[in-house]
Amino acid sequence: MPYRVSLPPERRVDASVHSPAASPIPENPVTPVAAGNTTRPILAKRRPRPRRTMYGYPWPDAISGLGDRRVRSFDLCTDCHRGTWIVYGDKPLCLACAQEKTQGTS
Repeated sequence: MPYRVSLPPERRVDASVHSPAASPIPENPVTPVAAGNTTRPILAKRRPRPRRTMYGYPWPDAISGLGDRRVRSFDLCTDCHRGTWIVYGDKPLCLACAQEKTQGTS
């Protein structure tokens, strides 16, 4: 379905419009200058972020008595013999056993 658009009539350009005196842009543009105090305000101190990360969620970051979480070669969980890549210290643990140990220490 074709559409019809009515355009305004073409305007003729006068020579006086293109003279430098009639230009809307000045020859020497004004550079904005900040007034007053230009230093950045001191921001309120942020609270430190907790150590917990979302990288290994829902795996605990560390288990007290065993150590931090690390990824190693595939091995069997020392508690339930399921497969896992995660070790705490030298002890491979599956997710269920790792979460159980963190709840037991809380």
